[in-house]
Amino acid sequence: MGNGQILFLNIDRNATLMPIQGDEKMSEITFLRTYTDPDDTELINCNSDTPTRGVTFEIRPARGLKLGDAIQTTWVGSFRGEELPDTKKIIGRFVNEEDVNKGYLEETVGDYQTCIKPIRNGTADVRVVINRDEGNPVLGSIRVILINGLGDYCPGH
Repeated sequence: MGNGQILFLNIDRNATLMPIQGDEKMSEITFLRTYTDPDDTELINCNSDTPTRGVTFEIRPARGLKLGDAIQTTWVGSFRGEELPDTKKIIGRFVNEEDVNKGYLEETVGDYQTCIKPIRNGTADVRVVINRDEGNPVLGSIRVILINGLGDYCPGH
């Protein structure tokens, strides 16, 4: 990255955690491919692990998954407290055999141009619901900073 610019996604670990229905241990969303900087801030660096590949996260633990359980993941960005409705992405799928064997879920929001880039310098909220019984949600939040001090995007973005 030129001019010594540091551009990153900053992870907010102050997520609200809810149990997946039927589990006693709290489930949480963990964002993958993070880097911890010298200030102990977890982040995804645009240069080394670019978000153009999407943002991937895991929901752990997810014990008691049943083949065919419906999963709904919602991602939506906000900028200066205002929701960016065009960034909203809802991913629906069913628990498969691999999910059951792993004991956790992995999801990726991969539409960079529509769902990630427009956030620029804001926040993305993630909500995952397993539609079993009451389908208690698992919530997470990630701080998104894809621009430098001049307001320019990561190179190549």
